[in-house]
Amino acid sequence: MISGSPYPFSSFNPVGEAKVIALAPLSQADAVLTIAIVGLGPVGICAAVSLLDMLADLKKSKGLEHRVVAVDPLESRRDKMQRILSKINIKESTVMVTDIPSSKKIVDEWTGSIGCNAVLEVVGNNSALTLSYELVRPYGVISSVGVHQEPPLPFTGRDMYNKNVSFDFGRCPVRAMLPIASRILLKRQDVFGGVGEEASLIEKVVGLDDAAESYALFDKGKTGKVLFNPWL
Repeated sequence: MISGSPYPFSSFNPVGEAKVIALAPLSQADAVLTIAIVGLGPVGICAAVSLLDMLADLKKSKGLEHRVVAVDPLESRRDKMQRILSKINIKESTVMVTDIPSSKKIVDEWTGSIGCNAVLEVVGNNSALTLSYELVRPYGVISSVGVHQEPPLPFTGRDMYNKNVSFDFGRCPVRAMLPIASRILLKRQDVFGGVGEEASLIEKVVGLDDAAESYALFDKGKTGKVLFNPWL
């Protein structure tokens, strides 16, 4: 208040009079939004398709430059994501689909080892949260969609404080998100409308008698999204 400059710039000049601080102009590299998606299961794919659609709209309307790195340790899930990207063909976005070790190298190269502006964690285990913390930049945001039931979390409030990272998680506000999700669902029927196709989110539809086996296969990473039809 005394310096007449917004925080944190006011802290740099503790003088008793208003003083204009010369700020460096925003560089081209700083103006590029870098986002990571950790986890490419069914929910991660839905998140990726939705995110890329919104970012493409922002690129067209506001010129927002952006890059997305999509991360999963399972090759089958990465291959599925690549096929979906080829199908939707969003030319406005730079997207890299990669494994965990390579994701760190890509983010370092893209950002000069600063980190991502935001990380969307869509797994639900501590290793995914740890990776998210490693990828995010100071003053960045980790948004956790995964349902975490393994206490404790791999970092503390002090860790968040020391890196100036915002951490957001909780149940989805369904009523608020439903209009947005419905629009994406209708728009991207090339991904969400088919069953068992190369770039389909849904791999198969089975009866309830096959539910236990389907869950076991999903737990081992051998299948993707499966729908249950009680009348089969």
